[in-house]
Amino acid sequence: MLGSPPPPDLLAQLDAYGATREAAEEPTTAAETTEIDPAHIWDMVSGVASEEGADYKPLATLYQDFQLRARIQGLSRNILDLGRFQRILATIRAGLDRERAESEEWQKAEAIAASLPEDVQGVFLLLARTALDSETCPDDSALARAYGTHSLGRARRQLTYLEEREVIVLQETPFGRRVAIVGLGWQTAS
Repeated sequence: MLGSPPPPDLLAQLDAYGATREAAEEPTTAAETTEIDPAHIWDMVSGVASEEGADYKPLATLYQDFQLRARIQGLSRNILDLGRFQRILATIRAGLDRERAESEEWQKAEAIAASLPEDVQGVFLLLARTALDSETCPDDSALARAYGTHSLGRARRQLTYLEEREVIVLQETPFGRRVAIVGLGWQTAS
């Protein structure tokens, strides 16, 4: 018995279209790719981050969603590499807007984050942002979301890991957890 044909794969169709379109276009130079408004890219990544369940989706899935959005808007699939996408995504999840993320002080936090494994960069940036603003240290569920897990224990273990890497100082007080960012002098409130 013959069944109905499978539904068309939108990503495959866009890939095929993009391949034929890119073959017909002249190669873009680095100068041409910088003409795209950084605010537009930030908004696109924000859109991906704000989708329901995005906190727990794999990075590859979120990046694929971003690339799909870019291609739908007629932008190159190479508009943003995976590493830069991940840093913007982590910064957005940490609670910063684009202007503040471009500040010199935040660039120092991103430099520290870049020295860490990719999977803990989001946790570090969340801690850095709350310390920069002297807010209360994020709770375990916020750390878990930043780490991309539902496991509160796994999230707490990342604090120990970051302290072992000497990028934070962790202090448990009767009033809760405090975190200081090594080298920047930022500290969460108690």
